[in-house]
Amino acid sequence: MGDVAAVNLWFWENGVSGIFQPGHGPRESFQAVADAALAYHKKGSLEYIPFPDKLKGRYQAFTQADLTNLRAAGYDKPFKTLPKA
Repeated sequence: MGDVAAVNLWFWENGVSGIFQPGHGPRESFQAVADAALAYHKKGSLEYIPFPDKLKGRYQAFTQADLTNLRAAGYDKPFKTLPKA
């Protein structure tokens, strides 16, 4: 969340507007994101629900930011990465 706040503050300070994808770029599974959140908070559990058949093949099973437009706008700060287990 701090990375997203930093990007928004940079937009405001530099007069940049538009739609951009903040993130650290590399592909991460949603499982890895959930595992990192659980490890950080040191509590909680995951509940798995079946993926809807109508969405299979239409939705990605990972998160990955395309930073091309953000970098072209001039934002050059690095993003935090998920800790590895």
